[in-house]
Amino acid sequence: MIRSLSLCILAITPLAVSVAVGGENSSALTVTETFCEYATNPLGVETQKPRFGWHLKSDKRGQMQSACQILVAGSLEKLDAGIGDKWDSGKLSTEQSVNVDYQGSPPVSGERCYWKVRCWDRDNEVSSWSRPAWFEMGLLKRDDWKGEWIGMTSLHKPGQAPAPLLRKKFGIDKPIKRARAYVSGIGWSELFINGRKVGDRVLDPAISEYSKRVHYVTHDITDRLMQGTNVVGVMLGNGWYSNHKHFTEFGKWADSPRLLLQINVEFADGSRMSIMSDKNWKVSTGPILRNDIYGGEVYDARLEKPGWTTAADDDSGWGSVVIKDPPCAKLQSQLMPAIKAIQTIKPVKLTNPKPGVYVYDLGQVFGGWAKLRMKGPAGAKVTIKYSERILKDTGLLDERIFCYPGLKSTDEYILKGDPQGETYSPTFAFHPVRYVQIEGYPGTPALDGLEGTVVRTAEDFSGDFQCSNELFNQIHRNVVWTLGNALYGMPMDCLYREPISYIYVSGVYSILNTRKHMPLFWTKWLRDVADTQDEKGSISAIAPCYSISQFDTAFGGIYPVLVWYCHQLFGDIRILEEHYTGMKKWTDYLVSLAPDHLMTKGTYGDHMLPGKKPGKEEYIAKETPPPLIWTAYYYFDVSVMAQAAGVLGKTGDARHYAELAKKIKEAFNGKWFDRKLNRYAAGTQTSNLVALAIGLVPEANKDGVVNNVVKDIVEKYNGRFHAGDIGVACMIDTLPEHGQGELLYKLASSTKYPGWGYMVQEGAKTIWESWGRHWPGNPRERHESMIMLAFIEKFFYQDLAGVRAPAFHATRYMQPGYRQIIIRPQVLGDLTSAGASIKTVRGMVSSRWQRTGNSIKLDVVVPVNSEAKISVPKLGLQNVVVEEGNRTVWRNGSYMTGVPGITSGSDSVDNVTFTTGSGTYHFVLRSE
Repeated sequence: MIRSLSLCILAITPLAVSVAVGGENSSALTVTETFCEYATNPLGVETQKPRFGWHLKSDKRGQMQSACQILVAGSLEKLDAGIGDKWDSGKLSTEQSVNVDYQGSPPVSGERCYWKVRCWDRDNEVSSWSRPAWFEMGLLKRDDWKGEWIGMTSLHKPGQAPAPLLRKKFGIDKPIKRARAYVSGIGWSELFINGRKVGDRVLDPAISEYSKRVHYVTHDITDRLMQGTNVVGVMLGNGWYSNHKHFTEFGKWADSPRLLLQINVEFADGSRMSIMSDKNWKVSTGPILRNDIYGGEVYDARLEKPGWTTAADDDSGWGSVVIKDPPCAKLQSQLMPAIKAIQTIKPVKLTNPKPGVYVYDLGQVFGGWAKLRMKGPAGAKVTIKYSERILKDTGLLDERIFCYPGLKSTDEYILKGDPQGETYSPTFAFHPVRYVQIEGYPGTPALDGLEGTVVRTAEDFSGDFQCSNELFNQIHRNVVWTLGNALYGMPMDCLYREPISYIYVSGVYSILNTRKHMPLFWTKWLRDVADTQDEKGSISAIAPCYSISQFDTAFGGIYPVLVWYCHQLFGDIRILEEHYTGMKKWTDYLVSLAPDHLMTKGTYGDHMLPGKKPGKEEYIAKETPPPLIWTAYYYFDVSVMAQAAGVLGKTGDARHYAELAKKIKEAFNGKWFDRKLNRYAAGTQTSNLVALAIGLVPEANKDGVVNNVVKDIVEKYNGRFHAGDIGVACMIDTLPEHGQGELLYKLASSTKYPGWGYMVQEGAKTIWESWGRHWPGNPRERHESMIMLAFIEKFFYQDLAGVRAPAFHATRYMQPGYRQIIIRPQVLGDLTSAGASIKTVRGMVSSRWQRTGNSIKLDVVVPVNSEAKISVPKLGLQNVVVEEGNRTVWRNGSYMTGVPGITSGSDSVDNVTFTTGSGTYHFVLRSE
């Protein structure tokens, strides 16, 4: 069976992309990129039916794949010879180029398979074969793991133990064909072979719900081993797994880190051997005396063990490891990209606010650390402190962000006295960085003596947004930095106070709608969410559930919505199948809590409602009844369940949940809707916007409810929104859909409180935790970078540039996986140009328009194997003419045939819309 699938953080990238150009020169397809399980040449695949995908290119417009053939072989030699001994699909009559299931003989643990694909175009012309690609299986069964969990005896409190060094010496006496290391070192680990670190991953592996699932990483170490004596070494850090308490119930999992490792070696003569973690390993402490995701790292360079991962090192003084309890039974290969050092940032300023104290300003808030160069006597201690802000009156770091006891984002380095100088950056800590305060530095530091390292999950940030409004461009850059700051193996809340992931609608919504292609990230994190489910079916509002489990129908309850969204985004039917049972269990649990179809149980409501002035935000708005929000999202979940069940062919469930959704809608409107006044509850912006966004308003009353929202914004609040995170998320989804794009443009353009423009005016380089930067009268400060309010990005990409993605709030449905692309820009306010590009499972999509007087140019790129509905704005003009590539396609209210790639046209009050195939299109609309 063939399955369907569906910012630069550092700088703005060009929107132009190289895909099919216009014209009718005949050319067969070219396969440009290939993927297996969304990855290029992945190590550690665990499904025995991996899914293949590819991008296509053609010089002919309107190209579609009509058939494909996939060859999978057990060796590159066989693949090159055209022999698919694992699977030869033959010519499959299908247009599917995304998530095509492997149907060959089941691969076994550790097996590498090579594959390639060729495709037939719409005219039955065949492409050449793609370049050879491969996928390699992980360890598929628990029995494949022969080692034990090992670690060091710890007498310290959780999170306060030194980082242990573990090593094993072993011999190899014949030529090696290949070798793999399978490593799960939790909280974090770094692997060394024969004196060198393996790979460039940091803070590895990713966090998980450790009581349910632990990730392991596969490394190709063939070129690291040699005949003779070899040494494998692992350094362990506490990470999230072994951290001590700071925020509520943090630190619930384990007292100390632990390691499970297995090296499988295949020799040239066909024999094999394995080296695994067991009681025969040696262990010692090293230079890292403390490491903590809250408090930073203490590093004593005098305690370094040079050569500890080489055979020349004498480990006779090392102790024996102890066997540790397994954290859980489930080991999961981590295919999601690793956390890595992404970029180096140079400081822009160095000050000396008091004797012996120096403060570097790196000019941008980011997650990561600083690398400091220094030279001094052995035993000298240098303290490195981090913060996002400094105090205006003293120029010192603002440490009010560290509001809980023990939270001091600080590293300490004790010099060893190297006359050549020393360089330090932490190994098992990350920090909120903009300002770095140095104390105890031997001498006077120079501006170039420190550099910042940006650290995040190494996701693909292809695609971008630009427009003629520089305020919007800055807001966009702020959003992109904020997104990167949140990517630490999960969509993290913030970089220090709460390094956890809330599932709440606004936070997750903001990331999903930043238009970055991250399928493996979401696949992994949805499993984290599922792993929080208890026997009753309840889902925690925090996933992984690193803190106390919290129940909320909106904040934690959008689990089914997120799964459904990813199904649409990536065209991934398997993600629905994997999560359907958990989605159903959660939804049925909600049903048990709402016998009258009204949800009265929950924790949160509309969060961070703007106050009369900055800093006076209301944590949970009293003006909008939380049960109204809970019931709306209860309806949302049930509606999604009906759609998911229908896609999976579960007709009974689909009928049941559709009928239940109708009853919830009736109960919701019966409880809170005033039909005469066209408002919900007291008529707050959030009450009305939530009902509009989620589709609860009766059709006959929609205009009335929209008008009430507009009136409330324009008249009562003098052109400002008055809604918290949930209300504003719904506002961005709703206003442009109901003809109020100009109002949203004004709200987004405003530099008055509250809003994104206000943040920029106040000097923000990221998106704040709240509409107000500070919290007057409170000992704790707001976060400088948080994903919660970043959802304005959707307006930029979808409404201004016009590249529409699947709806988050279920107001419309798109063919999954960008099979049909909708381009519908809105020319709003004083904009003269806007454009965006998005990477999708089928390739890059882009839209860019420029207005000149009474004409508009719209350039669109549609990837091969997609079709599009492209709407050209009429700008309020009458008797418009539309040309494409200097050929007329619309005149006198009628579509004119004959332009390659365009199959039909129609108009409405605001747009002329064309149905097209793939290709690059250049439309010009003007008044005749």
